[in-house]
Amino acid sequence: MEKISFIIPVYNTEKYIRQCIDSILVQNLSNFEIIIIDDGSTDNSLTICNQYSSKHSNIHVFSQKNSGPSAARNKGIEEAKGKYIFFIDSDDYYVNGALNKFEEIVEREPDVDLVFGKIMTFHEGTSKKMPKLKYKNTGKIGELTGEEALSYLIKTNQIMISNYSALIKKELLCSNHIRFNEKIYFAEDVDFMLRVYCSSKNINFIDEFFLMYRKNREGQLTQNVNYEKLGMAVNLYADLIEKIDTWNLNTESQKAIKRYLSNLYFSTLGSLKKDDREFMLKYQLLNKHQGLIKYVSGFKFFLGKCAFFVFGFNTTVQSMQILKRIYYKLK
Repeated sequence: MEKISFIIPVYNTEKYIRQCIDSILVQNLSNFEIIIIDDGSTDNSLTICNQYSSKHSNIHVFSQKNSGPSAARNKGIEEAKGKYIFFIDSDDYYVNGALNKFEEIVEREPDVDLVFGKIMTFHEGTSKKMPKLKYKNTGKIGELTGEEALSYLIKTNQIMISNYSALIKKELLCSNHIRFNEKIYFAEDVDFMLRVYCSSKNINFIDEFFLMYRKNREGQLTQNVNYEKLGMAVNLYADLIEKIDTWNLNTESQKAIKRYLSNLYFSTLGSLKKDDREFMLKYQLLNKHQGLIKYVSGFKFFLGKCAFFVFGFNTTVQSMQILKRIYYKLK
C-alpha cells in the first residue's frame, strides 16, 4: 500500500504540468503514487501526462470528459491507494525537499488525520513572492482536534481553507463521506475543507513553506471570475451557515465558523460592483440572506451592520447603489 497519493486534476496546463509532476518526483519520499485526472484537456496536457506514466510505474493517468475540478478530484480519491492524500493543482509545484517532514509526521504519528503547512504565492511572469498567509502562535496546534484548531485559526485570522494546503488521511474522507460538491466549480474548497477540519481528531502543523501557488496565469479558473461564479459562492456560504447547526459542533465552533462564512459572504458580494446586472444580483442575494449580517465581524462589516439596523435593508441597499454611481462618475 502506498503511503501518499498525489491527486492532480489537469485541464489545459501543458505549459506547467511538467514542473508540477517533476516537483513530486524529486522529493525524497519512500512510497508514493501520482494520480492524474485529465478533465477533457484540448491541448497537449494528456499527451504529456501519458509520457510520464509510460516511464514511471507509480504514475497513473485517467481521462474524463470535462466535468470540473471537483469531479476530477473525486475520481482521484476513488482511485487513490495511499493512506494519505495530497491535492495539488497542475499549475503549482512543491518546494524541493519540503515534503519529508510530512512523511516523518505520519510515520511518527500514525493516527494523525490532517497535517497542514505554509504556502508561498508567486505571480506569473514576475519574481514577486509572498506568503499566502502568515501564521503565528501555532505551537499548540498539535494539541488540538481539527474542530478546535479550526475555531482557533478563525479567531486569530489565520485560517486557510484550501484543499492543497494539507495532507489528509484517506480513511477520514471515506468514513465521513467527504467529497467535493460536483455541482459547484468555484469556492468548492470551503465546504470540503470545513468538513475535513471538523472531522479530524488529530492534526499537526509544519511551520515551513512546502507549496508554490501560482497566481495570475492565463486561463486560471480563479482569474476568470464572473457574477455567476460569485453568486454560486455566496449561495454556498449561506447554505453552509444553515447546515452548521447539524454538524454536532460545540457552540463556540459554530459561532466561529458562521462568522467566517458570513465574512466570506459579504466580502464576495463586495466584489460585485461593475454593472447593474451584478448589482441586482447583489440586491437579490442580500435580500434573501439578510439574516447573515448578525454573524459578521471586523470594522468594515460593523459599519454595514450599523447601517442595516438603523436604516433597514432597502434604504441601505439603495444608498449603496447611489454611492456606487457617484463613485464611477468621479472615477
